[in-house]
Amino acid sequence: MSDAASPSTPDTPERQRAMIDRLERALLHAGGTHRLADVIRLLQEGRSQWWELGDGCCVTELRAHPQLRELNVWLVAGDLDDCMALQGAIEQWARQHGVRRIVGIGRDGWERIACAKMGFRRVGVALERWLDGS
Repeated sequence: MSDAASPSTPDTPERQRAMIDRLERALLHAGGTHRLADVIRLLQEGRSQWWELGDGCCVTELRAHPQLRELNVWLVAGDLDDCMALQGAIEQWARQHGVRRIVGIGRDGWERIACAKMGFRRVGVALERWLDGS
């Protein structure tokens, strides 16, 4: 297992396959913005970060805005408790990289979990309108 305070990569082929399967399932709910190959490329280029613990994994990305840096928790997959247990390491890493805020968009159940158990608060509603009829 990798150092808990920094992004990691799965350490065996079997673990890589299991995490890829979880990630593919998470991408089905991510709005169609990326395919698995896109995520892998972003990770390889260092533009996204891979986090894993036990049977859970997260993908994050740093975002620089004019007034602050934020970390977007972009994909979350696998065992919920293991994913939630990554919060401390992700926050530590984020602070080391000048991040002031962590954000994420998820399905409705995430609001209850993130607000009640992880210290997040609801700040708005995500809306979309597809222009191609999707």
